[in-house]
Amino acid sequence: MSAASKHHGANTSRSTESDMDETITIIVIAVAKACALLVWWSVLFPMISIPILASVWVGFRDGPVFGVLLAAVSGLALVAWSQLWPASFQQWVTARIRSRWRTWSIYRHRWTAICSLHGLTAKLDDQTLVPALRSVTIGSTTDVVEVGILTGQSVADWQNRSAALAETFRARRVTVRSLRPGVITITVHQGDALITPIRLPRPATDTNVDQSSVPVGVTEAGTWWRLPVLGQHILVAGATGSGKGSVLWSIISGLAPGVRAGSVRLLVVDPKGGMEFGRGQKLFTGFAPRQRREHPRLAAGSHDGDAKARPAAARSDPASYPHHRRTVDRADRR
Repeated sequence: MSAASKHHGANTSRSTESDMDETITIIVIAVAKACALLVWWSVLFPMISIPILASVWVGFRDGPVFGVLLAAVSGLALVAWSQLWPASFQQWVTARIRSRWRTWSIYRHRWTAICSLHGLTAKLDDQTLVPALRSVTIGSTTDVVEVGILTGQSVADWQNRSAALAETFRARRVTVRSLRPGVITITVHQGDALITPIRLPRPATDTNVDQSSVPVGVTEAGTWWRLPVLGQHILVAGATGSGKGSVLWSIISGLAPGVRAGSVRLLVVDPKGGMEFGRGQKLFTGFAPRQRREHPRLAAGSHDGDAKARPAAARSDPASYPHHRRTVDRADRR
């Protein structure tokens, strides 16, 4: 055999060994990442990981039959939890798994490709710059993505691509707003939380009313809409049948425990002759089934409620002085 053929055989052998080393390195890294991911998910979802780990441990210690038996009992316990307390199961299991899965599969895993395909990356020398995905918040009907935009980009650049982004995220629509200079929020609307009316929770009689945050409904993100009424003037506008009266009744419902405790007094004007608010007269300190510049029944109920004459301590401590709330159902333009 010639020296050239021996040299060629040695190079081939070294190349094969190098390929095997590279393959082994890739496998080891992949296994390490998988183990780290399993550990991380075990920490995130202990209600699932603990029964699995306990079943494996019992199987090794006492035999596979006992391990399978413990796994079956744990599975039945999870099923019972989901059926008997669905809200709790949704909060601690289903919603958390859905949130993690959507965050990775829809946003983080594809973020670079999404930005590239929508022309939202930039080139600097030989480097491709990608906007920073700062955070992802998964909601029941909307997802909120916080993004650090690149130098040279504006909110308008992202707003012009909102229709294309909605198609990419398989969403009903996408809205883009500026959070602060250099940071935007992308709200991905997957559903409509306002399509179905909800029942307000009935407040307990001993509930402490926070007049700076009265729950009156839900927002399009599926979270509670809390309205500050302390020291505020509130105008509810809308077409006939749009739900103005529902908003007013929601405010009254939220303030009802304060009415019972004596910290809130309601003065109500109903130009419809009492059709809208007549059934709630027992809650109201003053009620007028018609609208005048100064109704005597309202004046009698509010002579001591002038905000300018009220002590400063009362404005800082809502419980220290009765607060008056005037509610007008409709102000017709003549």
